[in-house]
Amino acid sequence: MRRDTPIDGALAAVNGWLRDAEPELFPFDAALRAIQTTGKHFLPGPLSAVLDRARAVCPDGAAVLRAFLDCALDKKDGRYSYRSYLCLPLLEELVRPPRPRIAVPELVGLLVADALRYELAADRDGPATLPEERPDAAVRHKRLRYGLRLLTGWWPTGGSGMLGTRRLHRRR
Repeated sequence: MRRDTPIDGALAAVNGWLRDAEPELFPFDAALRAIQTTGKHFLPGPLSAVLDRARAVCPDGAAVLRAFLDCALDKKDGRYSYRSYLCLPLLEELVRPPRPRIAVPELVGLLVADALRYELAADRDGPATLPEERPDAAVRHKRLRYGLRLLTGWWPTGGSGMLGTRRLHRRR
């Protein structure tokens, strides 16, 4: 018996969404699971195509959805850049006044925590986590060190960090 993969789940969810195309009901979770499985550079053609169809029917007022789809499809479109790699257009929409969806310090903390979670998973799982073009252990450990510095305030300038503490406490 064949198990559905995150790619299958995203294909079904986005195709289902296309029937009504309500921006606020877009299946972000399913799309993200699929992207995180392969990396956006290695998305299978059918998933890229269905995401492109979703973008084509995306209404003008759905800035967050459009930014998400533009970032997800940047490589396919030949528009790959560091801005799209980091999803900066999407993040800018999330913090845009007058009604930001999240405060900038909270967003930075969540992004760094997610990057640390990913790097720890890569150390634990090896090539099972985004198997294509993985950096070596030294690069992953450097990323972990810098992420922890940001969150805990271990900067040479003596900043307080995102967590407002100068020490990393161990759970006892």
